[in-house]
Amino acid sequence: MVRSVIALLALVVVTATAGADDKVKKPLGTWVRENGDNKMTFVIKDDKLTGTLHTGNGDLIVQTTYEVDKDSVLKAKITKVEKNDIGAQVEEGHTFTFKFKIADGTMTISDLKDKDGNDPGDGPKSLVEGEYKKEKDKKEEKKEEKK
Repeated sequence: MVRSVIALLALVVVTATAGADDKVKKPLGTWVRENGDNKMTFVIKDDKLTGTLHTGNGDLIVQTTYEVDKDSVLKAKITKVEKNDIGAQVEEGHTFTFKFKIADGTMTISDLKDKDGNDPGDGPKSLVEGEYKKEKDKKEEKKEEKK
């Protein structure tokens, strides 16, 4: 009986540990990339992502739900198109994915895929893929001011 309980506890610990290893930390925060006249911003909260593309011709702002898998792939589904001055072919229900890697306050986005899981072409990729710097939030700024 004691051996059974110990074996069961060991199994629970191994399962819990394995599950924790499979989870990837969400890239929470505000991430910004400027590329010429274009500025791409991702505001990533625990339950939603807001993507804003500012160009010389106008803005595109979308709200999405998202999830992150163990391979650091972010999968998003557009829930609302707030603004589309640039005539982008996006609408509610469209999905997209990209890989991300975070190191030293920089998030690198690569492998952008469109709603069908295909390469969306050089235009969208050049706007989204690349290195993003994390903006400090208000709490972080106040902490630094106190120092």
